[in-house]
Amino acid sequence: MARIGLTHLDEPDFNPERYLVDYDPANFHPRKVGKDLNQQWYDARKHRGAFGGKVESEVFMLRDLHFEEDPDHDAEWGPVRLLGAGAYGRVGLWQKRNAKNVLIDELALKESILVRGADVKRTEGSKINQDRPRLLKEAVIQHDLNVKDERAAPHLRRYKFVSDHRSNKEGRYRMYLEFCPHGSLDHLRRLYRAWDHYLPEVFVWHVFHRLAISCEALRDQPPAESLAIELDKFSSIWDDQDDEALICLHMDMKPQNVLLGYEPEDPEENDYPEPKLSDFGLSEYTGPSDDRNPLFYWWRGTTAYKATEQISYGAHWVTPPNGAMVRTHDDRKRRLDYKRAKHMQRVYNQANYAGDVSFDHSLNVYGVGTTMYAVATLAKDRRLMRIRAKHYKKYRQNGNHQISKVRTKLPGVYSSRLRELIRRCIDPDPSNRPSQLELMDATRKGLRVAEDRALRAREKHHAETGGSPDEIPPPLPSEKLYYHDHEINNLPQGPAGFKPLMDDFNYLIRDEFVNPDIPRLKLPAAKYRKFPDSWNKPKANWRTLYSKTNREYLWFRPVN
Repeated sequence: MARIGLTHLDEPDFNPERYLVDYDPANFHPRKVGKDLNQQWYDARKHRGAFGGKVESEVFMLRDLHFEEDPDHDAEWGPVRLLGAGAYGRVGLWQKRNAKNVLIDELALKESILVRGADVKRTEGSKINQDRPRLLKEAVIQHDLNVKDERAAPHLRRYKFVSDHRSNKEGRYRMYLEFCPHGSLDHLRRLYRAWDHYLPEVFVWHVFHRLAISCEALRDQPPAESLAIELDKFSSIWDDQDDEALICLHMDMKPQNVLLGYEPEDPEENDYPEPKLSDFGLSEYTGPSDDRNPLFYWWRGTTAYKATEQISYGAHWVTPPNGAMVRTHDDRKRRLDYKRAKHMQRVYNQANYAGDVSFDHSLNVYGVGTTMYAVATLAKDRRLMRIRAKHYKKYRQNGNHQISKVRTKLPGVYSSRLRELIRRCIDPDPSNRPSQLELMDATRKGLRVAEDRALRAREKHHAETGGSPDEIPPPLPSEKLYYHDHEINNLPQGPAGFKPLMDDFNYLIRDEFVNPDIPRLKLPAAKYRKFPDSWNKPKANWRTLYSKTNREYLWFRPVN
């Protein structure tokens, strides 16, 4: 699939005169069907459920985009479908087409709502709020990463705050992002789990290396002029900012936050979608003299993917894995359990800024490790929490580790090199995890070895099947990644034997964010035959799914 538009040429302007959209009651209302929007187009999109199942989502999709400075040019952008929604906002796909109805540009709009009275200290930051009202710290950090390495995160094309109040006390933060057409890594791994197949090892190494590249951008010193660096939060930052060794903590790495972009433009590089780390809403710049570390960072993240030092793993053991103080007993010599030791650790680190726990770049490395653990094992989110060592004796038996090894349901699926590197990344002791340099080198070498092994397997198969020595051996079926649209429907059920779950229907078929314009998903009949046939349809039939790709050329406004 070819990349659309000139996404990489856009740069956000963080000047308030450029990103603040002044209050106008008209901005709050959606465009009118039959006047601004073609009635036939609207009915067709509603029939497919493209705008989600909630009124708020439809209103979000039908409002003006406010991407272009010229209102006439901005009016040429039309909504396509809802990509996601959560507690903090929504994401939707917009496209721009020319007079011949040919797609010329596209973007993903991420919008979060500011309600009156909301505490914006964390999301905007004190430094930002003084000079740049209503500027999201998340947007600044993502732009910083784009500047350091375009491969690290989806490109932030523009940023706006659309005011819904004369004093800007209410409104909508809007981030206009590069669109990643192949969804999330989590969606792909769920598909492969449903079909009882493991992902090709070359692709797994490809993801691993791309996350290492994202980690490199997080570890590198941010631009000195970055608006997301809150110097007032550092107790003893030096005049030379480089001496502080600032890093960015992502604090919410997981497969859901890794998006799959377009394939490389050079077909000889590889034909896999490019993974990109996304969602920097919980991210923060920190350093050795950051007064907020760890006090303000314990809670950030998704529980199943939090690093062991964030959850005070082993805080009540004789030798805590994270190198913290020993808290086997309280002041009255009573034996402590995990919950009380964890509480004591948090209280101590809150009262003592130079506490015994602090979060550094190894937290990012752990996030890469847990993400890759989920990708390699195809396990449910909380599996690592469930199987990790619960007591010190088991921890010692595992070789001072929370798990003995990275296991898959089928033996021999992945190389020991891959499994051991994942295990090292999720070591409970931050000092034992790979350094950033090690991570880059190990993933680069692992990818190269996996590609060489795949090439040798091609050549062997080509020779055994009587192929001409002058021909280039084609890729083997085992190398193919089924990620485009729902081509996985053509993949026979595999031998992995994962248990069929009701959640498979809810997430892969009945979810309101399933792409309505591609062939509907058909879960393996033999595996899911015990479930009611009605589960293969959206609840209450509020939308219609089709067996063929949508070929309609109707657009939201009349063409010519």
